[in-house]
Amino acid sequence: MTFEELCKSFLKRKDSEVAYTTLYEYRLFIDKHFSCLLPLELEAITEDDILTVRNSLQNYATTRQRKVIILLKHLFKEALEDGYTKNNPTKRLKTPYIKRRNCKTYTVEEAKIISSSSIETPISVAVVVALNTGLRRGELLALRWEDIDGNLLSDVPNGCLSINKALVISKGSCKVANKTKTSQDRFVPLNANSFHALKSLYLSSDGYGYIFKSPKDPEKPIALSTFSHWYKAVITDLKRQNPS
Repeated sequence: MTFEELCKSFLKRKDSEVAYTTLYEYRLFIDKHFSCLLPLELEAITEDDILTVRNSLQNYATTRQRKVIILLKHLFKEALEDGYTKNNPTKRLKTPYIKRRNCKTYTVEEAKIISSSSIETPISVAVVVALNTGLRRGELLALRWEDIDGNLLSDVPNGCLSINKALVISKGSCKVANKTKTSQDRFVPLNANSFHALKSLYLSSDGYGYIFKSPKDPEKPIALSTFSHWYKAVITDLKRQNPS
């Protein structure tokens, strides 16, 4: 098997597994950075060939170098597992290290202000739930009412969220993928803040379908870009109300 055949097989399999933007990135890296490897038989590829690819990345950002090398190592890992080759010329290839920047987080006071803010709209409820559960944006927006394991009509906070899908961008539009980013389902308990926020929204909604419905189509969730825009608006408004 040639490296080109390996890449085609990999892309065909990933077409239904990853977001369109991720697949586009894979194709870009293969065409731009692996061209020297494409015609070679897997067994014939040497560490020197891999070094040629590595050296060609020197003028790119560390993030780009890291992604390309991770993809290259993953391709050979799959080739070994599938029995296409016994040769792994990437075994001594090191993945560039990225120095992580300090994340900007909310202070305890800021978190309290957000959690106690008005929850009159779906987007304000989404902000409170996101803050109190730590859900990824796509996981939050893919939530349906049936994903709540608990009784929202109770006066006592209870229950948890079943996280088993995520809203992703695929081929230029949003779609719900039946798996999370890590492909691992999990349960996230509801604390008092997230419970009461969801309860208020439940009592004012039909309690059916997506929790955070698109204003344009109630059968669909709020789009990722729309949520980001509204989230910033909510936070900006809270800062204006609480300048200190």
